[in-house]
Order: sequence, then structure tokens, then C-alpha cells
Amino acid sequence: MTMKHGRLKSIVAGLAVLAFTAPLSAQAASTFLPAAGGPLPQMERIYSQVHAAGEYLEFLRLNYTGAGLRMGLAASLMAQKQAIGIEPEQEQAWDAYADAVLAMVPERETVISIIGEPGSNDIPEAFARAEAIAASMIDRAGKAEELKAAIGGLRASLTPEQLEAARVPRLRIP
Repeated sequence: MTMKHGRLKSIVAGLAVLAFTAPLSAQAASTFLPAAGGPLPQMERIYSQVHAAGEYLEFLRLNYTGAGLRMGLAASLMAQKQAIGIEPEQEQAWDAYADAVLAMVPERETVISIIGEPGSNDIPEAFARAEAIAASMIDRAGKAEELKAAIGGLRASLTPEQLEAARVPRLRIP
């Protein structure tokens, strides 16, 4: 009797799930599937974006060290320092700011713990990536606090003209 009762519950649960998800499946199908014989523009766009993201992740797995990003940032910071016209008495505040910005760049080990080893098809341990992201964010939180404090110190040491010169246009992301 219990065996039949358990099967009956499973069948009823399955039908309930089917009844709930069928309209959602139909809506998803109408969103992504074309009318009879039409092209698949949404699916092609999504596939293209997923493929590009996969290629970028593989590029990072093979090439990311953090050093290149830090060097690019350091060059930008040097240009900004000159554009602002940092005076000798402002050097300490500037250096604290620049060091804090550069410290925000993650190390290779951090990035690899999140995106996986190059060439590896191993499936990570359950929740390993989420745990790696959380650990990285906790580490970044401390560094972000240091950056925020350094920005406050630098702002306090700059003249209004220097603050205006420090304005950087926002980047546009398509």
C-alpha cells in the first residue's frame, strides 16, 4: 500500500510540475524559436555572446597574470598624476592612492580559482566557484576600504583646480 501511495504522490507531483512549467516552456519557446521557417536571431546572438565569453575566459586562463593590468594602470596613474600636477607635499597622499588602486588588481591564483585552470575540463567541487568568488570579494572588501581611505586623503590634499583636472570621463560600454 505504501509503495502505491508513494508512486501516486510522485505522479501527482510530476503532473503539478508539468502543469506549472508548460506555460513557461511555451513562453520561452515563443521567445527563442522563430515562426515556421524563420531564422533564429535571438539564439544566434546568444550563442555568439556565449562563444565570445568562452573565448575570453580561455584567453584569461592562458594569459592573465595581473602584472600586465597593473602595468597599464600604473601608466595611466602616472599620466593622471602629471595631468593633475601633484606637488611634492602631495606625493604621500598620491602614492597611497596609487598603491591602493594597484592592490585592487587580483592575482592570477584568485582569477584561476574562479574561472578554472587552463585546458582543464574538470568540474569543480560543488560550490567551489561561488566560494572562490566570496573569498575574493572578502579580500577585495579590505582593499576597497583602503582605496576609499586613500581617495579621501588625496582629495583633501588637492586644490580645487587639481580636483577639476583629476576628472576622468566615464567609459562607455556598448
